[in-house]
This record gives sequence, C-alpha cells and structure tokens, in this order.
Amino acid sequence: MVNQPETLDLALLYARCAVELRPHLTLGQLLLSDVLSAQNKPELSLEGLSEIPQSSPYWWSARLRVAANLEMLDRTDEAIAQMRMMAAEAPLRAGADMQLGDLLRGKKRFCRSGRRL
Repeated sequence: MVNQPETLDLALLYARCAVELRPHLTLGQLLLSDVLSAQNKPELSLEGLSEIPQSSPYWWSARLRVAANLEMLDRTDEAIAQMRMMAAEAPLRAGADMQLGDLLRGKKRFCRSGRRL
C-alpha cells in the first residue's frame, strides 16, 4: 500500500513531467499547484498558478487556489480581498463566497450587527 508522502511524491513527479512536456497544459499546472500546496509549499504553488493565463477556462479555479495559498502564508487580508473581489465579479458563483466563509469561520471572524467583516 502506498502512503500519503509517497503518493504526493509520485503525483509531484507526474505533474512536473506533464508541465515540462506541455508547459501550457493548464490542468497540469493546477495539479502541480495542488500537490505543492499539499506538501506545504504555498510559495511554489503560487509560482505555478501565476503561469495560468486569464484566458484559460481554469482561471477562476486558479484564483481560488491563489487565495488558499495566500491564507497558508498567513496573508489572510490579501486572501480575503481576493475572494471578495471574485464574489463581486461573479455574484451567482458560490465558490469564492464559500471559501471566504470557511476562512472567516476558521479565523473566528464572525459578523456582528449585520456588517460584513
């Protein structure tokens, strides 16, 4: 049976190979970013996400991952700003609002008197 570190190492190897062979393979870049985040390497994950163009259909997912990595780096205010901007851009998409709610709940930053934190 393969344990978690070995699984992540193998996923990292495959993701790096995919990105090396096809540098603009967005799904490969997203996989690489996710593996690096899982290995607690948010700085490297952010570098990979910066390679994903705004024209990509995966741009929204990449931006959510950027916010998650910012949170991992204790750049909470930047992560909150990113998610609020995304929520304002696409009010019918729930992902940014849900991720923001999870972050604020985890930080115990609850809304008081009906005002938004």
